[in-house]
Amino acid sequence: MLSSFFAILQFAPNTCSFMEGIGKNAFSGCKNIEGITIPDGVTSIGENAFVNCPKIRRIGIPDSVLSIGKHAIGYEYNERGKIYLPLGTIIIYGKEGYAGYLYAQETGLRFGEMPTRLRLIAAATDLIASS
Repeated sequence: MLSSFFAILQFAPNTCSFMEGIGKNAFSGCKNIEGITIPDGVTSIGENAFVNCPKIRRIGIPDSVLSIGKHAIGYEYNERGKIYLPLGTIIIYGKEGYAGYLYAQETGLRFGEMPTRLRLIAAATDLIASS
């Protein structure tokens, strides 16, 4: 069993409309994800999509993402207190002025320009998915 991993989300381009977004609670509670590169073409990240994922340290969000739901990234939900607690250890990578940047600004998460390595991983994932 893997103790942790770096996820590259793969979607087959132009197959179904539901593949254009990451749904509400989609990866909620995935305790071992350390990093994520979301492929270009995904347009939305739903509410609580990555809530209660305490090991996430970095997430690459492409320009194609237009909306990010409430508490989608960087929060832990406390059942007992029924409150969301910010994790604060995550860096969102993307382009300034786009959804990832705006979400980081709104939530107080750190933001950085998408490193070349993450851009290459995302591009390779797109090639694999389209073949």
